[in-house]
Amino acid sequence: CTAVFQDNRPVKLPWNSSKLKRLRKNKDLAWAEFDSDPTHVNLNYALTKQNEYEKEEIKSKINYEKKITSNLKINCKSLFSYLRNKRQVKSSIPSLDKGDGTRTTNPA
Repeated sequence: CTAVFQDNRPVKLPWNSSKLKRLRKNKDLAWAEFDSDPTHVNLNYALTKQNEYEKEEIKSKINYEKKITSNLKINCKSLFSYLRNKRQVKSSIPSLDKGDGTRTTNPA
């Protein structure tokens, strides 16, 4: 999961932990090393680091969701807050660049 940006500021995901941040940084460094020296060894290393990060992210997210559901009888606000954040509506694209420098117009 990538960081979600809101008002040009990264939003802290509730399941983010220091271990997850460290794994994310290691993954990004491994891919940067692959970009500078694209060898088979660097590719395998970057893929390994990416898999480690993805597994830990899924585990952290599941633990967070279990924590929310276990506190449901005591504090239901955290569940509704989590659900409200998951339900964000995406805005439509008003216009697109055509390639010649002009923009399309919105038909509606």
